[in-house]
Amino acid sequence: MDSDELEALSEGLGAHEKELEAMGVALVKRDRESFIAKTANLLVSLVAEIPVLGRLSEAVVSRVFAESANAKLAQHWADWEQELDRRELVRRVRGAVAEMIEEAHIQLVRSQHASKDEILGRVGELRADLAGFREDFAARLAAAGVRIEQGDIRDGAIGVLLDKREIHHHYHHGDASRPPEETGEPGPYRCMPPEPAGFIPRKELDELVDELRKVAGKDAHGSVGITTALQGAGGFGKTTLAQALCHDARVREAFPGGILWTTLGEELSNDALTDRILGLLRWWSDEEPPGFKSPEEAAATLAERLSGKGVLVVVDDVWKRGHLAPFLNRGLSVLVTTRDRTTLPRDCDTKDVDSMQASEATALLARGLKDAAEIDFGPLAKRLGYWPLLLGLANGRLRDLVEKRRLSVSAALERVSARLDRLGLKAFDEKNAEDRALAVELTIRLSLDCLDEDERRCYERLAIFPEDVALPISMLARYWWPDDGELDAAEELCERLADLSLVQHLDLARGTVRLHDVFRQYLTDSQRDTMHALHAAWLDALRPESGQWSDLSIEAAYAWQYLAYHLHEAGRVDELADLLFDYAWLEAKLRPGWLPEGRSSERVNALLSDFAHLPAEHTAKHDATLVQGALRLSSQVLALDAAQLPGHLIGRLACFERAPETRLARLLAQSRGPHGHAWLEPLVPALTAPGGALQQTLSGHTGGVNAVALSGDGGRAVSGGEDGKVVVWDVERGEQEATLSGHTKSVNAVVLSRDGRRAVSGSSDGTVKVWDVERGREEATLSGHDGWVLAVALSGDGRRAVSMSFDGTMKVWEVQRGQVETTLSVRNTWVKAVAISGDGRRAVSGGSKGTVVVWDVERGQQEAKLSGPTGGVQAVAFSGNGRRVVSGSQDGTVRVWDVERGQQEATLSGHTDWVRAVALSGDGRRAVSGGADGKVVVWDVERGQQEATLSGHTDWVNAVAFSEDGRRAVSGGDDGTVKVWKVERGQQEAVPSDSTELLSAVALSGDGRRAVSGSKEGKVLVREVEGGTQAVTLSGHTDIVWTVALSEDGRYAVSGSKDGNVVAWDVERGQQEATRSYDVGLVCAVALSGDGRRGVVGGTDGKVVVWEVRGGQQNVTFSGHTGWVRAVALSGDGWRAVSGGYDGKVVVWDVEGGQEEAKLSGHIGRVLAVALSGDGRRAVWGGEDGKVVVWDVERGQEEATLSGHTSAVKAVVLSGDGRRAVSGSWDGTVKVWDVDSGCCLATFTAEASVDACALAGRDRIAAGDRRGRVHFLRLVEPEE
Repeated sequence: MDSDELEALSEGLGAHEKELEAMGVALVKRDRESFIAKTANLLVSLVAEIPVLGRLSEAVVSRVFAESANAKLAQHWADWEQELDRRELVRRVRGAVAEMIEEAHIQLVRSQHASKDEILGRVGELRADLAGFREDFAARLAAAGVRIEQGDIRDGAIGVLLDKREIHHHYHHGDASRPPEETGEPGPYRCMPPEPAGFIPRKELDELVDELRKVAGKDAHGSVGITTALQGAGGFGKTTLAQALCHDARVREAFPGGILWTTLGEELSNDALTDRILGLLRWWSDEEPPGFKSPEEAAATLAERLSGKGVLVVVDDVWKRGHLAPFLNRGLSVLVTTRDRTTLPRDCDTKDVDSMQASEATALLARGLKDAAEIDFGPLAKRLGYWPLLLGLANGRLRDLVEKRRLSVSAALERVSARLDRLGLKAFDEKNAEDRALAVELTIRLSLDCLDEDERRCYERLAIFPEDVALPISMLARYWWPDDGELDAAEELCERLADLSLVQHLDLARGTVRLHDVFRQYLTDSQRDTMHALHAAWLDALRPESGQWSDLSIEAAYAWQYLAYHLHEAGRVDELADLLFDYAWLEAKLRPGWLPEGRSSERVNALLSDFAHLPAEHTAKHDATLVQGALRLSSQVLALDAAQLPGHLIGRLACFERAPETRLARLLAQSRGPHGHAWLEPLVPALTAPGGALQQTLSGHTGGVNAVALSGDGGRAVSGGEDGKVVVWDVERGEQEATLSGHTKSVNAVVLSRDGRRAVSGSSDGTVKVWDVERGREEATLSGHDGWVLAVALSGDGRRAVSMSFDGTMKVWEVQRGQVETTLSVRNTWVKAVAISGDGRRAVSGGSKGTVVVWDVERGQQEAKLSGPTGGVQAVAFSGNGRRVVSGSQDGTVRVWDVERGQQEATLSGHTDWVRAVALSGDGRRAVSGGADGKVVVWDVERGQQEATLSGHTDWVNAVAFSEDGRRAVSGGDDGTVKVWKVERGQQEAVPSDSTELLSAVALSGDGRRAVSGSKEGKVLVREVEGGTQAVTLSGHTDIVWTVALSEDGRYAVSGSKDGNVVAWDVERGQQEATRSYDVGLVCAVALSGDGRRGVVGGTDGKVVVWEVRGGQQNVTFSGHTGWVRAVALSGDGWRAVSGGYDGKVVVWDVEGGQEEAKLSGHIGRVLAVALSGDGRRAVWGGEDGKVVVWDVERGQEEATLSGHTSAVKAVVLSGDGRRAVSGSWDGTVKVWDVDSGCCLATFTAEASVDACALAGRDRIAAGDRRGRVHFLRLVEPEE
């Protein structure tokens, strides 16, 4: 940029008086269109009229300004119309202006070939120009009538734009929030760290360059991913070497598509890993990547977009195999750095990075020193073990003595050597951990000599921070100097520490610095006696002015993450306990802001981890465990919708509410509000309470779960489902680790090796697949069966597998070679189950004839046939020593067998339907079973007794698994969930006192005080909502009650059943008034008019009948459906009816006229629920497509489609005035809608499909779920 261009820039920024004035006038007049148009014109002209910016690219102007200005400014106007504070609006508009200029400036920096120093040299001039523009902007707004107070217009984005940190960032890295423009360079390199300053080439460099060039050549001719790794202990320069490789011209030539870099680190959740991959996608493409549920999905998209593009992906600082797995086997060329060799795949080309060569070490010591060519650094290099970490420290000390103390190089070298002599540092063995620790201590003390007293104090204060965490420099400023906390001073000190190699990864652009774990260990050792005080000092410095930790700035991400850790380390455990019971803290930590929107489950896990810091002996620990348990049970709900926090806390914890002075009671009081949003308050706790057997519910399949398996330690699970997927779970964190795709049909069986690293699955596609779970890839496909594979098993060492197929064969596989060892024919029976002993020598199978067969796998012969069950055997399991077998059968029994003697030991009865799955603990003394009755039962095998019955699934339980120690079990069912259970001996399930009968329908009285529900056992249950007590059980049906209705006054009810009858009930007296049968087939739906005098019924033959409730006489029969009528509703006066059916139609009926009024459409699929407003003018209905349709009946027009459910809508209800609707869905949610605006006001998620709901007034709701629980809820809206 020459002087003429600078002058043009200055003139351009100050020459927009008319635009500024017009903009201000538009603000005052509230002229929206004029405001947007005038301001957009200003923004565009700011670029187009400045030659140095305008010449960059017309595309930049049109994309950055013309397209985005209107959208951004429209939002500012919307804020204005919501009565946003004027000062805040001014800040927003100013921010938009600054953002637009910043975008153009970034393009300028990228397009010029000036050096960093040249660009930084222009900062002063540019800053003055833009400061003048900012002042002029404020003045014009004020003149136009917008009152500006001092401090309203700050430097903001403009100041940051021209700050040296921002220029430094864009010069070295580019903008991390968006990919760079095309600049003529051979690919996107700016997401990498900068080239390491003063890098000393190492012998490994050329070797690695050659290796990467070979990788690039192979990548060009195939789609197989190739991985190269740098492995070594901390401080030996792995990351530095990787940075140098990425800046090497030969590597860039080999990868013309570019190099993408991501750093993982030790503490990395599944969400965070997905976010890292999304970051790479953002760099690669201008498009914002779609949301992904798992790292595997994101990595698959990355691989697809990079395929054939000649790109190298660098994955730095890998700590776990699972973190690296998504990048592998996807056709990507990957360079990895790691300390742990076990994180790497077996076929990885690994280069060990340890001490430097002598010549390299001396070069590092001489780095940055003039007139050092004749100096012999060899003895010092040898003394420091040729260790890059220590050499860097010594080099920093040498440079400091030469530059600051004006010593000659030789004198500085003598000073350093003499100091090390006094410190006692001799030559040491870098392989010995104790020697390394001592060498680090003494060398750091050498570097600390360079610091003055205050600088040294500040450095020592870094001892309190976790290792390898990005520490915000702004936070350090407040911590180091609480009274003033000047950022500039903190930056200068960090630069000083970085020059001395005492800190790493200083990034002024992002405002962070990191402390190497080797240095942290030294600091924690040296500051052991002051650690409590230092943590307390950090807390005092960072505490918000309000004194409430929930008021932390959302920019203080470090404090949000680590506050509980610092409270514990400071010894402030009472304050920590108060924090964990502070609703404001729980709610604030779940909100987006301090972590990006896409990392919701990471926020939940961060909150759960806070509780681990409260000592076990603290008096609040018990209740804190309950709160943590409630949050864990609701973790998947809260990750999707944090606004449900108050409802879920109350729904799970209110049953523990005791004296009002307890922390738990205060938390529940705070949970009841007020809140800044609408929410649904449980009036009676009906969610599973913490402290019981159910620990978590994991959702990741789109159909039923057919199979589960658990690693020996219970830390990892795999599940297989109808959707054809094998899902890997981190049980401790409740997160999905990976999704293994490869089967083309339902996965019927899975098994996991004891160490959790290998899985085997069998599918209806006829194949058996072997999976490397750590790497998330398929190892082999074992083909040979001619039909569905129904069962698989794996030996203890993972080397032998057996599979059972619908083709009538059992195959024994040698897993490593993928070959069949033996094929055994199983005739005249359908084998559904198989198990193998730990040593792989014996197998057992169960078949449809009710027999259990024991096989000698080595010889390929049948050993014994065990007979006993009266129904087909659905499941079998072996004890660890192979001496005991348990089986589950269609007769509902679990049988225990002594294999050696071929005798039945016990018959265990407890299920009321088929036993679908069984598992044994490692010692064979305990068993767990799952049944078609939806129950999971834990057994004491030795005593032949039932230990516990675990309720949670809402459909068949198809699979169970046990950890080896018998403390944890997992189950999977047709409800699509995997449930994790704590099953230690004596464990009792904590459940609300509620009906154990499966509920099918629910209705509320007009005042919301009474509810009736129908059960699958054929009963009608009457409850008084206050207290949720079950008042009366009414019997009169012989089959499932599909539908119920209640009069407005709650005195009369009707019910309809699969038995074909409609029963009228006097609820007050608890008596059956009449039983009637109408010509509708099986009764699917009933409804009552407001006064309870008229009823309508629909059934399976497609007819709708209206009748008089008191006399029972049939008024009119309507025929308009071609299938089941699944839902009916009546207007308040009973003159209009509406019906919905499986034929996808909604029909409006004129009851008085006895004719059809209209047929309404709007759904794809079956209609499952309908409702009418009191006056009959508005209807809503829901169906299989998950939508709620609102219809103006009078006009015959659709008013709105309410979207939000992710599965079929099973129930809808309208308020009397038709302005509020409630819907329930198979997705387990209850939603309250403002019908006029189409907005969802609040959501409550139950633990099962919501099959029925009712509304009293505008805010009292009853929702029945498939588990048989009725949730009585109250809509709480924010105060005006």
